[in-house]
Amino acid sequence: MEEKNNCASRVKWVLTNALHQDGKKTIKEIWNEVLFDSDEYEPDDFEIIRLIETLSNETKLIGVKAKKLGLPDNLYVPYINKAQKSLNITGLNTPWANFKNSISNDVLVCLAFCSFLIDENEIEIDIEEINKIHASLKELREELSKNIDDPMLASFIENQISIISKALAEYNIRGSSALNNGFSSGLTEIIENEETIKENINSSQITKIKDTWNLFQGVTKKAAEANKAVDTWQKILGKGTELIEFISNIN
Repeated sequence: MEEKNNCASRVKWVLTNALHQDGKKTIKEIWNEVLFDSDEYEPDDFEIIRLIETLSNETKLIGVKAKKLGLPDNLYVPYINKAQKSLNITGLNTPWANFKNSISNDVLVCLAFCSFLIDENEIEIDIEEINKIHASLKELREELSKNIDDPMLASFIENQISIISKALAEYNIRGSSALNNGFSSGLTEIIENEETIKENINSSQITKIKDTWNLFQGVTKKAAEANKAVDTWQKILGKGTELIEFISNIN
């Protein structure tokens, strides 16, 4: 399995997956397929654009780090610029064929070279653990197809699916910092929906949210073990444990 443990290796992984997609499809379809699971969550145009911009920023960061390493400009600048052309999106309904040719073999070789040199070996979460979270989110999505009497509960579930799905998508681009941000956002939603949780504490929906959060907290904790800001991570994780216990003990 190809590693995604620094900015260059992650950008290479994403661009390689995009390159293998059908050029007749639209930009929106391509990035939706590369970064999301459509049975779980359908991102809107704004979210797709934001992720493309995030990927573009990470690509620029590769150039910054290559410069700091003292690499000659000719070994990376032309290829970073070429990669950026594939992300210079003018419209989400444009055919992907208009952009995918910028992801040439020399670009991928350069990204692999930079990945080897950039000393950031961030922990990568096992794909099986990620898949378990996706499966749990699909179960939550199925819950939304049921007749939920409380519209606030339905909205809360939708927001939780959105937050975690986007965190997992962005994890492919930015690494563990995306999990950190998603974890914080999801906990904020839990705090803001305390009353809704109390009113529906015995529902299958709240039970499944707890199950999903236990899985999500598990991968976030693993990322924290190797994160440089480990103290900050542990504070966030500790708060997460308190809130998951809080959900369990509401009556």
